[in-house]
Amino acid sequence: ISTNEPGKKEKIEKAFAALPLHSVTVQVVENRGRDVGAFLCDLAPQLRGYDYACFMHDKKAIQTKPGSVGSSFGYVCNENVCKNAAHGLYFMNMCSGGWGPNFENTKKLLKETLKLDVPIAGEESPIAPYGSVFWFRPKALAPLFDHGWQHTDFPPEPLPQDGTISHAIERVYPF
Repeated sequence: ISTNEPGKKEKIEKAFAALPLHSVTVQVVENRGRDVGAFLCDLAPQLRGYDYACFMHDKKAIQTKPGSVGSSFGYVCNENVCKNAAHGLYFMNMCSGGWGPNFENTKKLLKETLKLDVPIAGEESPIAPYGSVFWFRPKALAPLFDHGWQHTDFPPEPLPQDGTISHAIERVYPF
């Protein structure tokens, strides 16, 4: 688990202390790049030894109006990955085919940064974990993990609503 403040770390560790069968590591990380920065810069190296992993975070989507829609989106993202066998009833239907202003930056990330030659077409909507909440095999994400991401690769706050490297990464996971 990552958090951005030592006080939060203590609260998280205390909350999990009552679960004797679970081992939880809590790490204080820089809050730059939000969930994607923490995932790739701080947590990815620790995930390599696992066969499967789940990436979840407190998805706020505060840019979505009204606020209840953003809150609902975050709730559904997490419910779909951890509730039960009846999960997956909600799939986000993105306007603009799911790319928004992210087709070119995703294509550049794939080809120039990750050196992956995969078919990618702007007229086809990406099947991606919008909200960056998903199960994965760490070995499958090795090209992304191997890049050596630093928090400085991500823009500082306040982040734009769309079109950043984080939004491109969100669309590159399935590739």
